[in-house]
Amino acid sequence: MTDNTTRNYSKITQEDWNSLVELIPIIERTENFGEFIEPTKMSDNFYIYKGFKTSRIVDEFFHRTYQNNFIYDFDWMQWKEGKELIENPKTNFSLFDLPTLSKMIIAIIRGDKYCDGFLIGKFKDGTILKILKAVQARLTGNRVVNDQKELNEKLNKVSKVLFIKLGKGGRFAQECIENNYLKLSYDEVNHELCANGQWDSVKEYFINTENTTKQVATNHTNQIKQFYTESEKTLWITFVDNKLWWCFSKPTITKNRDNTKTRPTVGKWSDKDIFNSILFTSNLSGKLLKTHGYQGTICNISEKDYVLTKLKGEERIEVVEVKEALKNLTQKLSSLIPHLQWQDFEILIDLIFRQMGWQRVSVLGKELKTLDIELFSPVTEERAVVQIKTGANLSSFKSYVEQFSTMKDYDKFFYIASSPADDLRNYKNDSEKIKLYLTEDVAKLTISSGLINWVIKKTN
Repeated sequence: MTDNTTRNYSKITQEDWNSLVELIPIIERTENFGEFIEPTKMSDNFYIYKGFKTSRIVDEFFHRTYQNNFIYDFDWMQWKEGKELIENPKTNFSLFDLPTLSKMIIAIIRGDKYCDGFLIGKFKDGTILKILKAVQARLTGNRVVNDQKELNEKLNKVSKVLFIKLGKGGRFAQECIENNYLKLSYDEVNHELCANGQWDSVKEYFINTENTTKQVATNHTNQIKQFYTESEKTLWITFVDNKLWWCFSKPTITKNRDNTKTRPTVGKWSDKDIFNSILFTSNLSGKLLKTHGYQGTICNISEKDYVLTKLKGEERIEVVEVKEALKNLTQKLSSLIPHLQWQDFEILIDLIFRQMGWQRVSVLGKELKTLDIELFSPVTEERAVVQIKTGANLSSFKSYVEQFSTMKDYDKFFYIASSPADDLRNYKNDSEKIKLYLTEDVAKLTISSGLINWVIKKTN
């Protein structure tokens, strides 16, 4: 930063930052951040451009940036690096300090003046939310950013990724993780030969003493050689307790009394990415997990980039694109659902619950006082009530909550509205027993239930 920029940034207080951070829950609940207003045709070849209509939360964010010292003087148009970071869906905003994050906010706000709809776009693609969460992490100390930067840089320098099986059936796994080292069996192999790099002699041992083929002997020798010689730039991974564990290691080999060998880790074994999220195997690709069944001890991981992406807490660009496409589909579907006729919307909800495994036990649309559908789950043996509304507001929802509270024979209650009022849309429902599903929730359930074409046909 220039001296002038630094002086201007220094005016931003923690209270100013908090005024933006407190908008996070509202942003997360918001379905529509704005829309393009079709130009008005006045005559042939003459239209009046009306621009974009922004939502309340976008207007509030914009207002608070100006009100709380965020819009200060700096040459954002020449800040090429910042523009690239803002446009890159893989940018990890948690790696940047508060002054840099403030500059990003300025660049987005100023950019909207020159490109109408740019601010709405940054809300829609999640950039604003990511920036504010990075700010929140900085303010609350949930991220040790300097350590993250250092680790991120180290991961960028990884030369290769190797899988190591910590003993037959993983029998060394627990002690290795607790004591922070890698351990190799091959206790019959002479340690001095390996330590002195006499790999031809090691290979001859397998051929002459173990009676293996040259190919098998070469394979065993290469695995041992990797254990003894790989540098600190090599990333080691293994699988323990349904999690991926990883570490770096120093090529300092110790021979134990039982002739097994160990080499110490640099730091500790970890089962988390750089953002402290646990690396459960259920969230890993099947291609990588095939390595778990490897019959040898050490092997090269061809999915190096994938592993590094997971450790950095990043997503493949293809995944980002699919998520964005799914988000756009959800938004488009959310705009269609309110156009369903009442009977069709009721049928849609019935179909969704069937796909979720619920069985309808009441007559659909029966004129009962407080329910439209009565459900039963044969798996959990739960009973549920579903109240379906087209238009609904917070008052009507709370009224039904009171009625639900008197119905002791049911385990769950679902209140579903296709066109909710703003007060209901912005309401945060914390009840575990009473589920509130609004337009976007129904859209997501429609997608997961495979009912997209059904909705299209009914609204076309």
